[in-house]
Amino acid sequence: MDTNLLLSEYHRRLTTSILPFWIDHGLDKVNGGMYTGLDRDGSLLESDKSVWFQGRALWTFATAYIEVEQSPEYLAV
Repeated sequence: MDTNLLLSEYHRRLTTSILPFWIDHGLDKVNGGMYTGLDRDGSLLESDKSVWFQGRALWTFATAYIEVEQSPEYLAV
């Protein structure tokens, strides 16, 4: 497969599916932080939040803002 085509597909999935999923379903709007136990449909399976995942989520959205696109939604996380 063409590398540019692959890169384009990864970019599309990241910006239209993966990151929006976590913004829509993973954010704890009451207590802050990011839930880690979500089902594929976004329903909450458990409310525990690991410290490691909080750092990983912050790194992911900060890197997406810097490297992928400067979306204000990424900074709000």
